Amino acid sequence: MFSDAMTWCGSEPYLRYNFRVGFEIRHTLDSHARIDDQMNDLFSRVNSERGSQGQFILIGHSNGGLVSRRFAQLGQNTPGLVRGVITISTPNQGTQISTVPIRAAQLLFAGIGSFGCGYVSHTACYLLGPGVAGQIGGILTGMALNSNYPVVYDIQPNSPFLGGMNTSYEGFTRAGVQDYSWDKWTFFRIIGDFGGAAGGGRPAVKRADKTYHRAIDCAIIGGLTGFFWHPSWRVAAGCAAVAASLKGVDLLYKRITVPGESGDAVVPGHSQLYPNLGSQFQFAVHDADSHVGVLKSTSISLPVIVASMRNTFGLPPNQ
Repeated sequence: MFSDAMTWCGSEPYLRYNFRVGFEIRHTLDSHARIDDQMNDLFSRVNSERGSQGQFILIGHSNGGLVSRRFAQLGQNTPGLVRGVITISTPNQGTQISTVPIRAAQLLFAGIGSFGCGYVSHTACYLLGPGVAGQIGGILTGMALNSNYPVVYDIQPNSPFLGGMNTSYEGFTRAGVQDYSWDKWTFFRIIGDFGGAAGGGRPAVKRADKTYHRAIDCAIIGGLTGFFWHPSWRVAAGCAAVAASLKGVDLLYKRITVPGESGDAVVPGHSQLYPNLGSQFQFAVHDADSHVGVLKSTSISLPVIVASMRNTFGLPPNQ
C-alpha cells in the first residue's frame, strides 16, 4: 500500500539466489483503489502478457497479499493459472489504524514529527532523519479513515470486503508469513526501517531505549541532588519530561496500530494469520523488522519467506 513494484527490489537478489524464476509479471497498481479494482487491473494485465504461461505463485506483501488472494480466488476458475498464494504481513483481518479518523491521525503524526526534532532535540533528534517523520506520518495517515482512499474501507476490521473474502472458497495452495517486531519503541523502529536512521530500525530502537533510560537516570540523580543543589531539580524535571514524552509516543503509537498484542508496527499479529489455514502453513518471524522493512535485503524475514515457499510448494533450491 502506498508503494510500487520497486518494493521488491531489496529482496529480489535473495529470492533469485534461492529460486530459478521461470516467468515473472510485476506491476505497480493503484493502491488507493478498492482491492477488487486492483485485482481486476492485475488480472487483466496478467492475461494480456502471460501467453501460455501458468501455474503462478502469487507473493503479496501487505495490501499486495489481499490483491493476491482475490486474484487467486478468481483465477482458480481458470485451469492451470494459479498454483498458490503466499501472504506476508497481510492485514487479512484488517488494520486498527484504518479506523482512526483522518484528522486525528494528522494531528498525532504532526505532533510526533515536531516533537521528535523539537522538544527532545538535545537527546533524540538524531533518531529522526530530515523529513522522514513526515513521510511516515503521510503513509500511516493515508491508512487512516480517509474517504479519498477507497481501499481504506476494505482494510478496516470486520469490513464487508474482508468478511466476504475470508469466507470465499480457496482451492489453491496457501501459506502466510507473520512478522512480529519487538514491542518497544515501534514508532522509531518503523522510522529507522523506512530509512530515517543510520543502520535501519534496530539501531534506532537501541538509541531510543538508551535515551529513555538515560533520561530516567538523569531524573532520579537530579532529583536526589536537588536536596543539596536546588537548580538540579530543573534538570531533573526536564529529563523526566523527555522520558515521559518518549514513553507516551511509544504507547500511543502502539494503541492505534497493534493494541493489546504484537505485530509489525502496522498490522497486528492475529490479522497476519492466513484465515482458515493450519499452523503448518503459518510461518512466524519473531524479532522481525517493521512493516516497511521486511522486504529489505538485510531483513531476517527473507529466509522465512524462502522456507515458506519450499515447505508449502515443495520447491527445491534454484527451482
